[in-house]
Amino acid sequence: MNNILEFKKQELKLLENSNFSNQNPMRFLKWFLKNAQSFTKVDLKKSEEVSVKTDSQIKMCYHNCWKALLDYRKFRYFEGFVWSKELPLPLEHSWLVDTKGRVIDPTLIINAQETARQMKKKYGIEDHFKRQFRIGDEYLGIEFPYKKLNKLVFQYKRTGSFLPELFLSGEI
Repeated sequence: MNNILEFKKQELKLLENSNFSNQNPMRFLKWFLKNAQSFTKVDLKKSEEVSVKTDSQIKMCYHNCWKALLDYRKFRYFEGFVWSKELPLPLEHSWLVDTKGRVIDPTLIINAQETARQMKKKYGIEDHFKRQFRIGDEYLGIEFPYKKLNKLVFQYKRTGSFLPELFLSGEI
């Protein structure tokens, strides 16, 4: 599969062939591609269990996964990109990985069709999803050390993408 990997390699080529004077995005992307791991197997049952237990919210992937680590310490936390056949581009995302290398995604398992119905009822916003769940078809990301993640969450008093901080720290 490796659609995300190919997409990111093309992005790197564009940066390398441009007159872009700031080299940091190129260095970051090279670092990401060198250290990223790809996943295509998702444990839907466990994803749903974790989502319900942690009261995960749509569009809150970083917070949902960080919160889930409090109860599921054997899981590993990843940040990177998710690709779905329904989306034209990979999206920044976070997820967990179990001891068997399967993705646990407490955010994208949330029932997209039900969420769309609730959004229409509450806000009048119309949205249509082809699939009930928006689980990714491919995930590409870097494992984030648990202690480093907690340190940043408490330092910044928020969750969110911390990949740039991990890159700049030189720890990976």
